[in-house]
Amino acid sequence: MVEKEDLKSSQCQFESDRGHHSSYERYDMLDNVLKYVGMIAVITGAILTSLRIDPLNIFFLNLGALAYLIWAIRIREWNLVAVNGTLLAIYILGAVLTNS
Repeated sequence: MVEKEDLKSSQCQFESDRGHHSSYERYDMLDNVLKYVGMIAVITGAILTSLRIDPLNIFFLNLGALAYLIWAIRIREWNLVAVNGTLLAIYILGAVLTNS
């Protein structure tokens, strides 16, 4: 049988969690923005690459890799950090070498 104090304690815990929930929603919203900005930027960069529109394609591919890199760090997905960090380094190196 549940006692009144246990019920009151769990209700207080629920109310404090609910107040804390809004910061998690903002955190999730930022993660979603980063994820979808990265997706749109990479797709745009791929389209521009296929149409041979330089150097705008490099800009969008770098933007996408950077957005995915920040998102991967925030969600602690280290394989995505490695992939997107490497892609970003390759894109930057390519941009530097072609502009030299």
